[in-house]
Amino acid sequence: MPSSKITITGSYENDSYAIGNAINNLADGKVAEIKEITLDPYKSSTVFNDTRCSSSSLVHLAPSTANSAALTGVYVITTNGSFEVFYSQSSETDLKFKYIIFN
Repeated sequence: MPSSKITITGSYENDSYAIGNAINNLADGKVAEIKEITLDPYKSSTVFNDTRCSSSSLVHLAPSTANSAALTGVYVITTNGSFEVFYSQSSETDLKFKYIIFN
């Protein structure tokens, strides 16, 4: 059975500030969590609210369907508390992407 322990090694093992910051980030949900979104059909952008997002975040998208993989012109603009995905208009309703936010 896999272990659920977190091991801190190297220069951080005695750094109480770094350890506290890591624990606070876990408590605030600021960890690498993969979620899924669906883009609005017949539009050229969709806004998604996510409190983990900031203007300096990087949002990585991975297509979950063949139609989303075929979509062109996909890019993301981030702001504090949300991000907007821009894309070429499509009438497909299964434009699903998995995403992860890097801060």
